[in-house]
Amino acid sequence: MLSLFLVLQAHPADAGTVEAWRRDSVSGDTEMAGTDGWMGGYSQDRWFAQAGWALSDRDDGGGTWGSGQAIDNFLIRGPDVQQQIVVANVRTDDNDTIGLVLSSNGDDTHYVVGWSKDLAPHSSYSQPTVFALRIENGSQTVLAEESGPDIEVGNFWNGSATNTFQVVRNNRVLRLLIDGTEYLSATDPNPLPAGQTGLYAYEAGYDGFNGADEAGFSSIVVSWTDDDDDTVVDDLDNCEAVANTDQVDSNGNGIGDACEGGDADTDTDTDSDTDTDTDTDSDVDLDTAWNDEPVSGARGCGCSKAPGSGMFIPLALALLMFRRLR
Repeated sequence: MLSLFLVLQAHPADAGTVEAWRRDSVSGDTEMAGTDGWMGGYSQDRWFAQAGWALSDRDDGGGTWGSGQAIDNFLIRGPDVQQQIVVANVRTDDNDTIGLVLSSNGDDTHYVVGWSKDLAPHSSYSQPTVFALRIENGSQTVLAEESGPDIEVGNFWNGSATNTFQVVRNNRVLRLLIDGTEYLSATDPNPLPAGQTGLYAYEAGYDGFNGADEAGFSSIVVSWTDDDDDTVVDDLDNCEAVANTDQVDSNGNGIGDACEGGDADTDTDTDSDTDTDTDTDSDVDLDTAWNDEPVSGARGCGCSKAPGSGMFIPLALALLMFRRLR
């Protein structure tokens, strides 16, 4: 995670975001995993660069999350980001899954947000469908599935359309927009922490033996969200809804003073007792010094005395002694 100082020096790419990293195109014709900070999840998939595109090299399926098999066919890089906007240009000749990975922490923990018209890592579809999966320690949860656009598939290098995938993560909510239209909104009650971001393909990619088609990405831009546009990204902001570049937190409770109305006093004492004494002397009710215990007789005594009873016993003894002396 970048330090707060470094984040404050960043300049927003546009209102409400601070760019984390981007790749406008992929240069050279080379294997991508292991270069330029890229890491691959599927050991047999090379994810190679060609003519400005990052291309999935395999048209494989199967496996379990975190196994290093085809289901883990992602290509990710850093830095760690949690609340973010990811925009990627996507093209595919295949009806199977293509999408994005967010909040990746190791091979078996991340989100997968994708599109499919056939085989997906968790299901198969006969209609265009978008979905959001939560993977944690290899355990899969389907957060949402919705009808998606019937994006064009065809000849990758000659005429196939390029589509823009945009995933927005704001705290617990994940949203997917394709070509500017929102198709999915998913809520995760137990959101994953910050992690790396990247590309995902499943049963989609070139495999010369099977004659499969290409699937790839020509660019990707990853930005931290900054909802209050104060140049402190939401991942580090102690008050996301109100601009507070200074991040002042007087009482150290993790919530900026700007979100507490300027009053950092968190005293929750609701003591509403009042002195009901109707005498006219100037005594002061000090019951707060006694932890608001109920009054029963004198302070420090659990008894209740009748008025004047304290003098009765000494007077009776004196009278008996006087009679004996006579």
